[in-house]
Amino acid sequence: MERRHISLAYLKEIKRCTKSYFIPFFGRMNIRDIRDGHIKDFRNQLPDHLSAKTVTNTLGILHKLLAEAMDRKDISVMPKFPKVPKREPDTKWLSPEEQARILAHCREPYRTLFLLCMKQGCRLGEARALKWDCVHLKGKAYITIKASMDLGEWKPYTKEGDVRKVPLNSQVKAALLALPRAISGFVFVNREGRPLSAIRIRKVWRKAAQRAGVNINAYQGTRHSFATQKLLAGYSERMVMEATGHKTVSAFRRYGKMVTEALRDMIEDEASVSAVRIPSADQGCD
Repeated sequence: MERRHISLAYLKEIKRCTKSYFIPFFGRMNIRDIRDGHIKDFRNQLPDHLSAKTVTNTLGILHKLLAEAMDRKDISVMPKFPKVPKREPDTKWLSPEEQARILAHCREPYRTLFLLCMKQGCRLGEARALKWDCVHLKGKAYITIKASMDLGEWKPYTKEGDVRKVPLNSQVKAALLALPRAISGFVFVNREGRPLSAIRIRKVWRKAAQRAGVNINAYQGTRHSFATQKLLAGYSERMVMEATGHKTVSAFRRYGKMVTEALRDMIEDEASVSAVRIPSADQGCD
């Protein structure tokens, strides 16, 4: 962690998998004795209710453990890992109108935090970590995104390790100007002046979404929705990636598929079809 090799959130996941799955199955087995069959048996005994993503992540942590052992020469053979069938994630997104309904049920500073992520495309962890010295409101206003929150700890780097200077949306600028400034230097703080917690943010979002009649999580309702809206509006993947901080085009596949489905709905809109007079074969076409 100190060398930035793993995050607090990833360490928490490692501990959870070790306690819940690795120790109960492997017990006190010597790591040198683990073979292909053990990995398959481990995969097959995982609870049926686990999602494909959770199974993949759990096997990934185990693979990482054995790969480290291989690098250290603690083992001489790397067991083979079974492939987990991939399922398309149920990724949702909101229209600007739906986002506005949710914001109407939020109080400050949560409203401005969600608005920032909706209009700028940044991660919630990056917004939580934002400090006033990275907010430039004079002239051509912009924010500098170069930090993130790892659970409750501020980290001087983002998930991708990048530094992004993003022009400020006019609505976001006006909302930021109205926010009081805390001694801690953080933009979004609670009543004690400390950065907002991820748990509290999710709770506020969930209540606001329910009141707005929308079933979607905060990440999909902000960052995911930003990317999808911009792609539907015709902006290039590269331009949207500049705002969101994505490094590879492959990360945009989910948005591309979402856009395709939206276009399919538009093309198959029966109301639109019925409103168009289709010429008969003998009339021909101009």
